[in-house]
Amino acid sequence: MPSLAWRMWRFQGDELAHARAGRAALKAGINLFDTADIYGFNGRHGFGDAETLLV
Repeated sequence: MPSLAWRMWRFQGDELAHARAGRAALKAGINLFDTADIYGFNGRHGFGDAETLLV
């Protein structure tokens, strides 16, 4: 099965809509979530919010 990737560069904070989008991605067959350490930076806090949302 090929990998279907989703880049999470716009994900930050703890918004419920982002959690729902992640769940929908899993149901749609996404099997690789790209959470580079720079993704999720909101200009105020440190990096890594995309990883936090995925957990």
